[in-house]
Amino acid sequence: MSILILFSLLWIALVFLSGMGVLQLFLRKGLFLKNATWGKALQVVLLQFLAGMVVILANEWWPLWIVGTAWLWFGAWLLRRIYKIPGNKAVLITFVQQLIWILVICALGVGWKQEVGQLWRVQGQLMCPTLNATDSVCRPDNPDIVWVNRRAKTFERGDVVAFQVPGTDAVDLARVVGIGGQTLRFMSGKIYEVQGEDLLEVYEPYLPDDQQGQTHSPIPQLIIGEGTYFLMRDQRTESVDSRLCFSAQGCGEASRQATVPISKIIGRAELILWPGSARQVY
Repeated sequence: MSILILFSLLWIALVFLSGMGVLQLFLRKGLFLKNATWGKALQVVLLQFLAGMVVILANEWWPLWIVGTAWLWFGAWLLRRIYKIPGNKAVLITFVQQLIWILVICALGVGWKQEVGQLWRVQGQLMCPTLNATDSVCRPDNPDIVWVNRRAKTFERGDVVAFQVPGTDAVDLARVVGIGGQTLRFMSGKIYEVQGEDLLEVYEPYLPDDQQGQTHSPIPQLIIGEGTYFLMRDQRTESVDSRLCFSAQGCGEASRQATVPISKIIGRAELILWPGSARQVY
């Protein structure tokens, strides 16, 4: 079974448990209903969940207040039908229950995103063949769904990271090539790390064959500041990255390169969950 399916099932389970917990709290602790069983709560939450999916789809054609009201009245009808709660009271309980349920889901989502990680939909060819490729053939219109570990706080050369593009609100993925404190030199399409009087060629086995020896840069040598990272994409001849700037914004005259501070790096891309079986990001 795909890890993406497992993640989806886990999230749905959390949604159901939170909804059942909120409903039981209201009915058993608030109204002292003896017939408020977990089985009935599951039945109500399941139907509310399915109706909520319809509400989300209907919002493409109808205003949110209309479909939201329909969801509220449907939930109240369920309480009247299953628990025999009077109409006005059922509407009030349903409104508060659904509101708290939505807040709990949002809190779970934010907590999961900040403390664990998130799924990222990656489209384009700048990280091929590591991403968006089938049998090493780049397929930019066939996006990958990637798991980004937000708990990662330190990164090594070769890691693929999600980061906020300097000078913009956009988020993108690129590969760590240089780490704070290192000095890189670019010569003849290759990258070298300066160590005293020695030059050590940076080994990059993840690059496709047609990109080997094609890492040219307008910056012949760069000392990377502490707490920052030098990022590049794998399609070196097609990319705008730390060799110049990730975008036309945010590049001052004094510093043409766009090294990315650790505070702007969101996390490390670790697993490609879709399409196909889960596999590690190189």
